[in-house]
Amino acid sequence: MNDIYEYLKYTANLISHSAFGNKLILKGGSVLISKLIECQRTDLYRLTSDLDIHCDKKEVWIAFYNNIENILNNNNMGYIYKIVKRRSEEKGLIQSDSLVFNLIDGNKTIKFKIDMNIKSNNIITVEYSPILNMSTYDAYTMLSDKIASISSRTIFRRIKDLYDLAVLITLQDYSYSSVMKHIKVKHPNFTPINMLVQSNFRDLEHAYNAFEGIVNKPDIRYLVVYCSTFLEPIYNGNQGELLWDARLTRWMVQ
Repeated sequence: MNDIYEYLKYTANLISHSAFGNKLILKGGSVLISKLIECQRTDLYRLTSDLDIHCDKKEVWIAFYNNIENILNNNNMGYIYKIVKRRSEEKGLIQSDSLVFNLIDGNKTIKFKIDMNIKSNNIITVEYSPILNMSTYDAYTMLSDKIASISSRTIFRRIKDLYDLAVLITLQDYSYSSVMKHIKVKHPNFTPINMLVQSNFRDLEHAYNAFEGIVNKPDIRYLVVYCSTFLEPIYNGNQGELLWDARLTRWMVQ
């Protein structure tokens, strides 16, 4: 997989200067990579091939789709952007959509996606990314998505979320009560199921070995142990306040 993050960053900045820059919120891998760059932790870098967008109104997304090629093609790099596929043309536009682009840079053609989900802004907390020049999911909102993903059988097809969780809990400290509040609001039907058990290890290892794009890929055993330490009070139903100390890599009683 080629590293196209610089193209994605440039694309996000083009969107930020349009009328939609304050109406859309970025999430996903490009946001995580931007956080790594801000924290000077590019040793944890992984590749991504899309921009993920949170949009709270269908009409905003429709207007964005109708204008996005003009917005992106008004650039000073000579790039040519062309939508080559739209998922909702086949499956209808309900709560999500996906646009596949060809970006022509001289004699190179870069393929990337813009994926979108329509959800209320009331279920997320955001921060500003000076690199992407847009509002993005903050670490707590990203963390809630990763925990929900790896606490179900989804983990086997989204093994990258296990790695992303490990990255997020390396970057900063977390309040346990704030983590649980974000999970409850973003994923109200969340049921904590520990998938990081020995009986699942072979399947987890297979999925992880097949996943490409992590620059300094740690051993799956390390990820399982590290993430299990963070997830333990969530799975055990802890009721007291704790603080995750990223430096010590453990929860501290408050």
